[in-house]
Amino acid sequence: MADSRSQIPAKVMIIDDEQDIVRAFEQTLSLYPGTEVVVSTEAEEALKKAADEKPGVILLDLRMPGMNGLEVLKRLKKILPETRFMVMTGLDNDHIRQQVETLGVAAYYVKPIDLEAVINKILSLAKR
Repeated sequence: MADSRSQIPAKVMIIDDEQDIVRAFEQTLSLYPGTEVVVSTEAEEALKKAADEKPGVILLDLRMPGMNGLEVLKRLKKILPETRFMVMTGLDNDHIRQQVETLGVAAYYVKPIDLEAVINKILSLAKR
């Protein structure tokens, strides 16, 4: 992990139904002063929270119960056009990757992920 934990005023949202992943991001990002972490484990809840909280960066799992992750991404991009999006998935699929790239996401990760690399990307996007 980067040693410089300078203050980065940022609101980051993690959307994933896997509690362990959400917890890992929440705990790690909380080490960076000024970084506020919003989490959601359900698609519908995520849409409402994102609209209310207006995070600068959202990391979204594409496989969520109740709603297709691509649909969640499309809806989030409509309500938060300035937000930077990153996605992760347990399935590496060229068709899905192309759809996600078309939607203009900043990063695409296949699980299992490298937590340090993803955190560094989140922090990089939050600085912009």
